[in-house]
Amino acid sequence: MKKVVSLVFLAGLFTLCTAVICLGGQNAGHVLDAPIIEGKSAGGVSIGQTLDQVVASMGKKPDMTEQPPGSSQKMLIYQLAPMTTDQITALIITMNNGKVFSIEISDQVTPGRAYSYKGKSSKGFLLGDNLGRVTGLYGKPSIMLGAQGYWYRDLGIAFFCIGTEAERVPNSVVILAPGSDLPEYLKLSGTH
Repeated sequence: MKKVVSLVFLAGLFTLCTAVICLGGQNAGHVLDAPIIEGKSAGGVSIGQTLDQVVASMGKKPDMTEQPPGSSQKMLIYQLAPMTTDQITALIITMNNGKVFSIEISDQVTPGRAYSYKGKSSKGFLLGDNLGRVTGLYGKPSIMLGAQGYWYRDLGIAFFCIGTEAERVPNSVVILAPGSDLPEYLKLSGTH
């Protein structure tokens, strides 16, 4: 009996250590449950933070950094949950002049899978809600970005349905300062 308890303890400890290593010491619940505050913050990161402040908020350096060709903005990418063939959950932070310019929560799942990001917006939006709920909560968007992108420029929030599996369910939310333009990577990728 003592051996079984020890094996269960060791298995649990291994699982915990693996989660800590994958998230670089960051409490996954803290990031995945962080509220989405229009024009201010998401994923525990705030508009205007420096790189050092982002690293402190996330508990680690980004998993990847990228500067798209033709862009003056730098992207910091954090993988928020283990990547599978069914799901990719990431926080994409755009830096401009050394400060956080935008924060994107991207939680792309295959139909039928639950979203990893559980933080709600201040108006009650949750990834997995459809575009009808978005307009019910936020009203008519300032700018339509195709049939599946709603941008509320004055509030500092945009919703995107990325990929055919998303249909009319936003799986990406971008936070930026109210009145700001969308980050360059969205323009360069053709999203906007």
